[in-house]
Amino acid sequence: MKNIQDEKKLYGANIENYVDDFYFEKGDLLTKDEVLELLKIKKSTLYDGMKKGIYPRPINIGGRKWLRKEIVKVIKNAIKDRNKKAS
Repeated sequence: MKNIQDEKKLYGANIENYVDDFYFEKGDLLTKDEVLELLKIKKSTLYDGMKKGIYPRPINIGGRKWLRKEIVKVIKNAIKDRNKKAS
């Protein structure tokens, strides 16, 4: 397997998003329990939020897994919304 630097040399700077989407490190995929713990919510809240588009849906890779970066994005968006309301 080629490493990320080889891919960037081969495809140029535009490969950055492609590489980010397809190269995963340990911990980049979260289980449901890890998502619930990270967000401090109940399972029903997660599933209701997925139906409403608040939380991302999992991917099916060795079971249902969530991408850490998508969960972190939810947290960052919540912080932005809070800060907007405080202004």
